[in-house]
Amino acid sequence: LPNEAETPVRCKNVQIDALIDDSSETVKTGSITITAEEGYVPSLGVKWLLPLRSKEEEEKEKEEKRALTGKEEPPRTWTYLLAAKKLEMLPWKGTEFTGEAFNTPEESGLRRFAANIDGGNIEGRFVMRDADNVMTLNAKWKEIPAVYIIRHLQLPELLTGAMTGNVEYTIDQDDPGTLKGSGVFDIRDGQFSADALLAQFGQQLRGDSFSLPHSLKFSRFKSDVEMSGDRVKTPNAIL
Repeated sequence: LPNEAETPVRCKNVQIDALIDDSSETVKTGSITITAEEGYVPSLGVKWLLPLRSKEEEEKEKEEKRALTGKEEPPRTWTYLLAAKKLEMLPWKGTEFTGEAFNTPEESGLRRFAANIDGGNIEGRFVMRDADNVMTLNAKWKEIPAVYIIRHLQLPELLTGAMTGNVEYTIDQDDPGTLKGSGVFDIRDGQFSADALLAQFGQQLRGDSFSLPHSLKFSRFKSDVEMSGDRVKTPNAIL
């Protein structure tokens, strides 16, 4: 469990390679390549990608080099190249994961990521801004179970099916009401859950002559999506 982190990172059969580049006096970089057979990491938005050294250690090293050279040492920018045959990042579970993570004084995240998920695939980019804890996610996916997207957005699990689509949104992790974004989804061969519909829209659906079958199958359900706070709109839905 790294310092200042809330959740441990667990990996199985790990190989780690490091490279430090000090060839430039003004730009200092470093890269860590981590390859694992299995990986279990915290959800997006949870702090787990941290500097290799504490702020105190970095300041001490800067002071020592300043005393020797009389110059201010530029900060080092780290890049992390990640790969795992199997990865779990709740609510996500995938295989053949690859990603390029980064960590700077201003922000951290994944410049790119990709994985296979239950016969489909997903790829995208994720950034967390440190100053205000605002997260930005851009992603697109093809034929993955809809439940992954639904759980990621913390929405009611009203339906199942194979989903293709994309999304772009920002949210202050300290205030879920700040969610704002848009996207597109196309679900094939799915079904609505009657129990979930009644739980979510019970007041609107209940009536003396109204009832729902146990399941409501559909061949296709698609729409643009607009997200704002706790509201999700589908302005042009086709079912």
